Amino acid sequence: MGVAGGPVFEEMFTLLMLLNMDKQVCLQKGEPTLERFNNLFYDQELRNEMMRLCADKRVKLYIENARQMQGDWSWQNFAPYITSKIRKLVFDDIFKDIINADTTLDIRGIMDQGKILLVNLEKGYMGTDNVVYFGRLLLNGIFRHAISRADIPPAKRRPFYLFVDEFQNFSSGDIGSAMSEARKYGLALILANQTLGQLPDHTVQSLLGNVGSQVFFRPGLLDFERIKNFVKRDFSDEEVLNMPNFHAIARLLYENKPMQPFVVETIKTEEIAQHEK
Repeated sequence: MGVAGGPVFEEMFTLLMLLNMDKQVCLQKGEPTLERFNNLFYDQELRNEMMRLCADKRVKLYIENARQMQGDWSWQNFAPYITSKIRKLVFDDIFKDIINADTTLDIRGIMDQGKILLVNLEKGYMGTDNVVYFGRLLLNGIFRHAISRADIPPAKRRPFYLFVDEFQNFSSGDIGSAMSEARKYGLALILANQTLGQLPDHTVQSLLGNVGSQVFFRPGLLDFERIKNFVKRDFSDEEVLNMPNFHAIARLLYENKPMQPFVVETIKTEEIAQHEK
């Protein structure tokens, strides 16, 4: 919102969303959806009906005053400015059936009951933009529900393991706080991507800063620039960049104390060993 909106945008968006989510409105009109929120700006009959049902006087007063504004601040000017930010969710053939469905995904229940959630975001079917957009929405929802476990004792927070492939597609600003805060709520992150260059600097800093034990296989030149401070005290640049296959530098925590970095050799699978012969 610091980039795409402003104070007036945020105020109008919030108040119209509160109207959409008002308890009495939902009892009469059903669960709130983004499609109904979008229609509030253009369907005067719907808006008037919901205003009559709404019990929040602040919301009603604001909307009544906003409808009377003229010029650059008029309702007609601001309506498309706000709804354009959600139009993809409302009108996209893939998104509209998900976002506006009557049923909801019980993420908190999945976590607490130890269930498995599999999500296939196929770019060939959904398109790149839709995969990124929906993936970020889903991850934000998982982080939010993990933090909501503050209402139960830590000992009862069942561990939930979140595996994310092609993580660079979903590395939004919220991932940093999730990595530093979600752990205590029982959320473990397993994030996979090809290079550190695919990730924003602040995400890389959060990743490396929140991991106690680190294992570095032979990096590329660009990735090496980002990790060299973690190994340069014990290994030269040449040693790191010329590590043999299946070897790695390990920096581990043992009893919450850092160990001296050392080189490990991974076990080759039978298939790899046969291929080398």
